[in-house]
Amino acid sequence: MTNLNTTNYQSPDVNDAAPPAYAKSNSAFALDNLIALRNEHDAWFNGAYKASNDELYRLLAKCFDIYLRMTKQRSQIAAFATECANRGYKFKNTTPLIYRIVKYVFAADSKRLSRYAKVVALAHAAKTVDPMNLHTWIASQGGVEEIQAKSTGRASKKQTLKANKDTGTAAAQVASAQQTYHVPGFSINDAASPFVAVLARVNDAGVIELIAPIADANAVEVVLTAYGASVAASNAANAQVATINAQNAAIVAALNS
Repeated sequence: MTNLNTTNYQSPDVNDAAPPAYAKSNSAFALDNLIALRNEHDAWFNGAYKASNDELYRLLAKCFDIYLRMTKQRSQIAAFATECANRGYKFKNTTPLIYRIVKYVFAADSKRLSRYAKVVALAHAAKTVDPMNLHTWIASQGGVEEIQAKSTGRASKKQTLKANKDTGTAAAQVASAQQTYHVPGFSINDAASPFVAVLARVNDAGVIELIAPIADANAVEVVLTAYGASVAASNAANAQVATINAQNAAIVAALNS
């Protein structure tokens, strides 16, 4: 059985300007590569999955390469269908080939499979992306989730977090202080912004006890983002109530006219 050539597969930082190119297989029979790729995925998922997205992008590049080589090759597609049946995968006749390939390799939940397949399909539709530069293209677009979000018009997780942080920052700047504290030994010069996070606990009497201020910028960002999400949710609820009240007032006015 012929395996994909992975000699040039390295693991650069995802933000590197020029990560190494995908090494294309010289094998003529894509199914052999696909079976080997499934094994490679399992090794990646059980090892480096939580550590880096680099290998995910390379696996997707190989899926893209196999898709391009298998397309319109009826004998290979038929052999692939038999292999899928042997693994217990069932597909509708209308299921796109790229989705079947991604399903075979990743064996993931349908939501994640749809994201992966969508990324490869969009790369193919772009015409300027090929397996050799797919991982660079994904990174340049902000990652798999960002690409999926852009294609659907919905805000991505990254965009939502940023919006919540901005909302939290703006609200905190004008909020009235509920309580003021003087912490011995702490100076505003220790903080990277006008805000600090606070570690506190609730005692048995229900009183909040200040433990320590935390000036770390990452901790402050997390708190501002969480605060912004709370403010956004409250604003949305208030807007919904206002809309309902306005509708009710309109109905009452119409009945009294």
